[in-house]
Amino acid sequence: HRTVALKLLHPGLAASAAARARFRREARLQAQLAHPGIVAVHALGEERLADGGAVAWFAMPYVRGESLGARLRREGALPAGEVRRIVAA
Repeated sequence: HRTVALKLLHPGLAASAAARARFRREARLQAQLAHPGIVAVHALGEERLADGGAVAWFAMPYVRGESLGARLRREGALPAGEVRRIVAA
């Protein structure tokens, strides 16, 4: 009973066993890390769809705020000092 963010492997990539293996490896490596700037991984899974396709996913704590991508679209390139602050966090 917690709010989470789901990271999904693109359905086109989920058809590839190698891509699913890389995705699982990413989730497992992230789960091993402990750093204030890295969210934990709560769960990892794959589901088969009725059409025979697959969905690979992992769940992380939901962190409220704007994504880096949205900020870059809104503001353009960030000043070097801001980039250093984000990377160092």
